[in-house]
Amino acid sequence: MIHLDLANRYCREVHYRKRDNSYFAIGFQNDIGGYELNSPPDFKGCIPPKDITTFGNGKESCLVFEGFWDFLSCLTIQKIEKSHHDVAVLNSTANVQKAMNFLKAHQEIYTYLDNDDGGRRATEQIKSECKNVNNRSERYAGFKDLNDFLRNKPIPKPEVKKKKQGIRR
Repeated sequence: MIHLDLANRYCREVHYRKRDNSYFAIGFQNDIGGYELNSPPDFKGCIPPKDITTFGNGKESCLVFEGFWDFLSCLTIQKIEKSHHDVAVLNSTANVQKAMNFLKAHQEIYTYLDNDDGGRRATEQIKSECKNVNNRSERYAGFKDLNDFLRNKPIPKPEVKKKKQGIRR
């Protein structure tokens, strides 16, 4: 569980309108003023412009997260309020190229991306363009992402349907 004080440090309550309806969501600001939005249980969206979010602390190492819940989960697991490394939150694996200049400025990179095809492709792209990339997703193997690991929510196994037994003609 993400502590409210930690969420308040990095997120805002964002109110917005869509087709004459009012909504609100948890918002995480990106580097150029847009917001990643999340309204549990299942709404994810953004207020443009879409971009990455970076936290530069002048460190030689950088942590890379796919989304802000994973970033907050990492801080929660480590029981800290601020990373001891520089941080890049992609806000989507589609933004990995936008993060490259920031990532290339670091001696070591630790990726905490999702255990799915998109996360694996983004990790490989980072590895192809940067030095000393350490994939940390194996630390939460069996879970979709670091947030699911924190919530102890394993990847559901597909239900296997048993064949009906009956009389064959």
